[in-house]
Amino acid sequence: AGTFATQREAQVRLAAVISGGVPETLKVTVADFLRDEWLPSKAERAPATRNKYEWAAQRIIGAIGGGLGIVAFLATRALG
Repeated sequence: AGTFATQREAQVRLAAVISGGVPETLKVTVADFLRDEWLPSKAERAPATRNKYEWAAQRIIGAIGGGLGIVAFLATRALG
């Protein structure tokens, strides 16, 4: 998930997001993504590294707000 086979597929998805046609599976918040997907994917890291990742995740959530959708966040990063 998160990658596209072609640039055209990515452009079509971006156009859908911009126009408000976001599938439910893409309505994940940054906080949800970090807590439910990204941090668990780092479970095998050393405890000190994991603690730094958890700290960083909390800082990111605090800085941008936990309710911001991951698609909106990524779109602003890609476009701005």
